[in-house]
Order: sequence, then C-alpha cells, then structure tokens
Amino acid sequence: MSSPARPSHPWHPALVHFPIACWCLALLVDLLAWSSLVPDAAGVEPGGPSHLLLWIGTATAVPAIAAGVVDYLRLPPSVQDSVALNRHMLWMGGAWTIFLVAGIWRIQAAPFGSIPRGSAVLMEVAGALCLVFGGRSAARVVFQELALARAQDIAKSNNR
Repeated sequence: MSSPARPSHPWHPALVHFPIACWCLALLVDLLAWSSLVPDAAGVEPGGPSHLLLWIGTATAVPAIAAGVVDYLRLPPSVQDSVALNRHMLWMGGAWTIFLVAGIWRIQAAPFGSIPRGSAVLMEVAGALCLVFGGRSAARVVFQELALARAQDIAKSNNR
C-alpha cells in the first residue's frame, strides 16, 4: 500500500539565513571599524573577520540559490510568473553580485585583514539594500502570491 505523495519542505528559506547574516555582520563590522568603535581584540584587525564573513556569505549563497531554483520549479505557474518573484530574483541576484564584487575589490585594493576602502563599504551598503528589497519581494511572494494560489487550489478541489 503506497502512501499519498507529500510535498517536501522547501530548502531555500532555511538556507538563505546564512549568507544574509554573514553579509550583514561583515557590513556591521566594517562600519564599526570605520567609526573606530571596534575595540582592539588581541591584535585582530576588524577587516579580517569582516572579509571572512563576506566570503562565507558569498559561498553559502550558492547552495541557497540552487535550492531557490529547485523550489521555483515546484511553484505553481501563476506564482512563477509573478512580478514579485521576478523582482525577488533580480534583487537577490544583484545582492550576490555586489557582495562578490566587493570581495574581489577588497582583495585587489588592500591586504587581507585591513580595513576596506570606502568604495568597498559602499558596495556592501548597496548589497544590503538589495537584500532589503529582495526580502520584501520574497515576503510578497510567500504571503500574497503563494497564499492566493493555494487558496485557489483548495477552492477548486472543494468544487469537485
């Protein structure tokens, strides 16, 4: 006797927290370093941890993106075609690209561990803004578009 097919839980929402947290913490450490509010921690320059966080965020975003593609393919066509979902993908793709460029810029501009130049920090701010707008679009997808599609599916199944 076979059991009814159950949809698996999407992995994308669980994985996106890691890159977002790393990128936001990298920006926070950089802003604190620029303001000289970071205490000297046993000779550790604040640029080192922020640089490491930036690259960990960029690397952990790759499985989150892959999971997002898999989850996208499981969505109803009405949600796949939604403006909010397309905006989410554009904003988050922009964030990943900006943080990647900021990481490369930091490598080329100064030795590892040094406080980054202003242009790299401005790129991180732009990446963080992309995260905010991308997250807002994702919330619209989940709480409006997907909820509406599921309600329509329930209504169709009740009418049968």
